[in-house]
Amino acid sequence: MRALIRAGMAAGLFRQDIAAQDGVDQLAGPVVLRDLFAAKPVTPEYVERTVDRFLHESRPE
Repeated sequence: MRALIRAGMAAGLFRQDIAAQDGVDQLAGPVVLRDLFAAKPVTPEYVERTVDRFLHESRPE
């Protein structure tokens, strides 16, 4: 996943000030926490919202 984020940065799709590992944490963290601790299902819609949030927050200005 880090390689994909770095490739997105190189292509100008993401801000340059994002650490690739931070991007991984922002994408995987909510999904893992929801699954392990919230006792709520990880639905495709939830994953989509998580990815959309990351894409919105990491896009170049």
